[in-house]
Amino acid sequence: MLFGVRQGDLDIFVASQPTEAQKGGSSSLVFTCILRATGFSSSVWKTVVIMHVLTTVPLSRWRRREFARRLWDIMAYLRRCLQSKRLEHFVLGNERLPAEISLPLAIQRLELLNLFEHLARDLAAHREAMQAYGQLRFRLWVLLSSH
Repeated sequence: MLFGVRQGDLDIFVASQPTEAQKGGSSSLVFTCILRATGFSSSVWKTVVIMHVLTTVPLSRWRRREFARRLWDIMAYLRRCLQSKRLEHFVLGNERLPAEISLPLAIQRLELLNLFEHLARDLAAHREAMQAYGQLRFRLWVLLSSH
């Protein structure tokens, strides 16, 4: 749990410290373990997971016994985003943002931001991202197969 400061009545929080994974501390959580040195930023991971959770899988299907299935779903979503070279920012310009999340009008009106725009412009970066995805997928398979 991170301490955060809410800005007015908006649903924006500023965290005061890095997560345990960023500090190099406990790595007991599977999702944090396999993400190290993947080449994907924490911003990309947060966006992939949040977009997947809020737009694809109802919260009722996020149970402990479904954990491995949800990880594979997230990986499939990441692959689709990489193939299309498109990962939309969850907040900036997202018209599908749940109505319960209140944002300043200026943020609501921003142009949609593609976090993978650089992959569309740089074929080598796209190739590297696809290779990183393949390595990550293999590491996840090994990790989940051993449990």
